[in-house]
Amino acid sequence: MVFHDKVPVPELFGWRVDEEDYVFIYMELIEGPTLDECWNRLGTMEKSAVSDQLSQIIETLRRLEQGPSDQFVVSKSSTTGSLIPIMVYFRIIGDIKFTHAELERRNIIVSSFAPVQIVIVNWQQAGWYPDYWEYCKAFYTCWDGEWRKDYVDKILQPRTDVYTVLSDYCMAMGTD
Repeated sequence: MVFHDKVPVPELFGWRVDEEDYVFIYMELIEGPTLDECWNRLGTMEKSAVSDQLSQIIETLRRLEQGPSDQFVVSKSSTTGSLIPIMVYFRIIGDIKFTHAELERRNIIVSSFAPVQIVIVNWQQAGWYPDYWEYCKAFYTCWDGEWRKDYVDKILQPRTDVYTVLSDYCMAMGTD
């Protein structure tokens, strides 16, 4: 249940692709409610414990180093031409860091309450993104006042400068 001894994730047992090209992943079942389901029942101390655990997990993910063969922004089969300008652009606006990319309360399972222990699930969007991406995505997809106002900035490095631009762009494009 632990990745790199500090990132609690379900243990992966295997995977397969069926005849219709659907991918199935076999992994450990983590018992417990999602953080979204139990957030309002948690006390201030428990919420702080969750916040501290998430901060440590994110810090651990940020220390992972991208291998030289992982430098692609799109898949190998893409025909987008040179990726150099895209890579240079991303590096100008932020270092590339390993990111869960969907750090929302519904993707965090509370596996224990005494003391509070969490496990992060739904890693399908995880990958190497600009360092601001985790914050922008978490902030943009969360409208709950307390979580957004009091905890997201404690868990992730605030990047309100980039978030404001990204949010304005999304609204201008008609995406909420």
